[in-house]
Amino acid sequence: DVVRLVESSKTDNRDKPLKDVVIADCGKIVVEKPYAIAKE
Repeated sequence: DVVRLVESSKTDNRDKPLKDVVIADCGKIVVEKPYAIAKE
């Protein structure tokens, strides 16, 4: 939902948002067990 709101922001001819886009409170997800991601 947040990404769609950012994507729908009006931009100038250089694709820069006309208004500042700020994520003020993103929260966090607690990870129970560490995991690895393989490089491709």
